[in-house]
Amino acid sequence: MKLLEKSATGASYPRIGIGCGQMLYEDSDIRKSSIETVHAAMDAGVSFFDTGTFYQFGESEQVLREALKGYPRDSYYLAVKFGHPANKTIGKEGDEPPSIDVSPKAVRDSLALTLKRLNVDYIDLFEPCGLDPVYPMEETLGAMADLVKVGYVRHIGMSMINSDELRRAYCVHPISAVEYEYSIMSRDIEKSVLGTTKDLGVSIVSFANLARGLLGGTWSLEKLKEMAQGRFRKKFPDGDVSKVYNCVERLTEFAAYKGLTAAQLAVAWVLNRSDNIMCLSGSIHAGRMLDMLKCADVEFTTEDLEEIDSLIPEELRMGLFLRSDVQL
Repeated sequence: MKLLEKSATGASYPRIGIGCGQMLYEDSDIRKSSIETVHAAMDAGVSFFDTGTFYQFGESEQVLREALKGYPRDSYYLAVKFGHPANKTIGKEGDEPPSIDVSPKAVRDSLALTLKRLNVDYIDLFEPCGLDPVYPMEETLGAMADLVKVGYVRHIGMSMINSDELRRAYCVHPISAVEYEYSIMSRDIEKSVLGTTKDLGVSIVSFANLARGLLGGTWSLEKLKEMAQGRFRKKFPDGDVSKVYNCVERLTEFAAYKGLTAAQLAVAWVLNRSDNIMCLSGSIHAGRMLDMLKCADVEFTTEDLEEIDSLIPEELRMGLFLRSDVQL
């Protein structure tokens, strides 16, 4: 498994990590499948696990605690986001995003909660899920820096901030990694922040690499029409899903030509865009996760990347989950 180059803060990660947002503790079947996925990842040399204090009412952290029991603490890497109200989950169809609280008090309270749930003494990468509407970024980062000083946090990350905000944050404390949505059809970070992260030596933790299944190559036209009425409305401003469907069909054909599935092509494309990017696999099925690991060593030629670009019109390269108040 190839590693990212070390960031300016000295942290390095595998090119693929495990996103734990779908892990449930109370559902025994999902818990079992999730634990099997974590174990398969560890066996395959993937040890980066991305969770959040607010994921599934905290159940994601409970699953990880059970799955990682018995493994030496220094054998895995925990990235934890905080800031959404603890009694809400994110990503439900039709839900408005809950307000963000990453105040200095929330920093301390969230860390105490996550250390207890995960049953660990420290978090490797701790990051606010956004910017607080009340407290300046400097106050949030100052409270996080205090946690680094006493050893409860090893590295500080950020999520979905623009270039100016990233540079401003880095002036307060070195930022190890930033989470962004990035995929063949969501390329907003290429406008500015991708270059900024490389300038500063900051790693990118990339999520939604399959655009929540859009690039998986398994949806029928009918399924796509159904999704266009929900969270994918932004992708189809004119209500026409055929353009996107045709693009995905062409990508699937090109993937087959390269000996890949459509999903593998999508992940490999992200990894080929820059050497400071890692991808999160959000699957809680071990087999699907292991299929994604095959992408880590896929290398595309310049001609391959140009061919993929030609299959996606510029107007379809828009993000699904970007902050509405910021241009990346």
